[in-house]
Amino acid sequence: MQRAGQLVGAAAMMYFANSAGSGTKSDQRPRRSTDALMPLGVIGREELSHELEDRLGEAQDGNRPLALMWLSVLQSAGAAGLQAGAPSRSLLRHCAERIAARLREGDILGYMGEGDFAILVGSIHHPADAISFARSLVEAFQRPFLEGSSPLYAEVDIGVAVHPNDGELPVRLLRAAQQAARHAAREMPARRARLVFSSETLNCRQQRYVQITDGLQRALEREEFMLHYQPMLYLPGDEVAGVEALIRWQNESIGKVPPDEFIPTAERSGAIVDIGKWVLAEACRQARAWQRDGMPVRVAVNLSARQLQEPDLTDYVSGVLEDTALDPSLLELELTESVYAEPETAISVLKRLHNLGVRVAIDDFGTGYSSLSYLARFPRDTLKIDRSFISLTTHSDEVAAVVGSVIVMAHALGVETVAEGVETVEHLDFLRHHKCDLSQGYLHSPPLPPAELEPWLRAHREEHARAPLAAISALPEQVPGDDQPPADAEPPQRRD
Repeated sequence: MQRAGQLVGAAAMMYFANSAGSGTKSDQRPRRSTDALMPLGVIGREELSHELEDRLGEAQDGNRPLALMWLSVLQSAGAAGLQAGAPSRSLLRHCAERIAARLREGDILGYMGEGDFAILVGSIHHPADAISFARSLVEAFQRPFLEGSSPLYAEVDIGVAVHPNDGELPVRLLRAAQQAARHAAREMPARRARLVFSSETLNCRQQRYVQITDGLQRALEREEFMLHYQPMLYLPGDEVAGVEALIRWQNESIGKVPPDEFIPTAERSGAIVDIGKWVLAEACRQARAWQRDGMPVRVAVNLSARQLQEPDLTDYVSGVLEDTALDPSLLELELTESVYAEPETAISVLKRLHNLGVRVAIDDFGTGYSSLSYLARFPRDTLKIDRSFISLTTHSDEVAAVVGSVIVMAHALGVETVAEGVETVEHLDFLRHHKCDLSQGYLHSPPLPPAELEPWLRAHREEHARAPLAAISALPEQVPGDDQPPADAEPPQRRD
């Protein structure tokens, strides 16, 4: 297709089967051999049927879902000298290459003949997990293919069936996926990408996924993000040590979106890089404003492993510190243990950041790639113990022993410890007993916007400043020298 002089890529239409209607395959697509596709790892119809049977048996034994995707390819009008209809051998090979590039470990791609492919999705833990993979296939067909200097266009109808809801036998699962693809072709107009699910649950989740993905593209431009800050307090004195900057998103169409819902999507799409830059700049600007107002507060900002891969990260952090005139010691960068996945790269970047004078914290300790050797090598000032451990300290002796040991280990390494998710007085007593350095959680304060946090900080500091005076005034009155015995008192008797 070509519109207003612009090339338009493949039209990918998807439909998730549950009770899709029946349909017959168009006679436009002649049967084609898989020989040309075999070097790409594509198997034939019979082999895929055997694999499907084996995978279904494994899924039933393990009580796990299994996804099967059916892709029907048609050649679109638009390429010079080509008409809409059956895909050429060249187009099929291009499609197979692009699909194969999106496959993950355990996925199997088969050519079923007549322009149809099928994919056995290797590993999903929930039927909804098929959504993200299906979306990646849609994205794979957004661009036209090139044959020499000529573009090739494809329309792709993608049907997805999930065991056990859509079938427990191989033939039924294949039929459900195939009928879903037919339904997409029959019911939906040709578009670059269109996803529809007959399963209401998957349909709602997919609609939400699309809303979040689309909304993130313009959220920064529309200034929809904001930062809330949660205090961190020193133990045992309860002085304010700093705050953690936590992003919030209010979208005009879908309302408030929880961070654990939109951040993974931002990381997959790469939008997290620009979002992370905005968070860092805004947090430093706010910290500098507090510093000018006589409330110097250390601010902690989260960095994702994806941001750590950016070659200009150190320069960007340095530039923000210079632009805001913030004391580098008032900035702390928090990284999860996922940075251990590429330790050498992470160590190099963190050393450069540390040399700027900023602090480095390892966040969510104990939940990921925990490694004592990495912890000893990484530049680090703070270790944050994950809330999942803190919540169990009063219920599990084993977890309590682990947390206590982590605190001792951190102190032996000269690292400050912060307990996250502190919600009860019992949690606080436990942490004080084990000499944890800092406490963070709803027991002290929820994350607050700056306008609400500032009076909280002032009130807390005033209360803390009054506490020593109140303690002194509560002492009994003493006359100078009244700790000495009277001059005329008899000396104590000596006992031999």
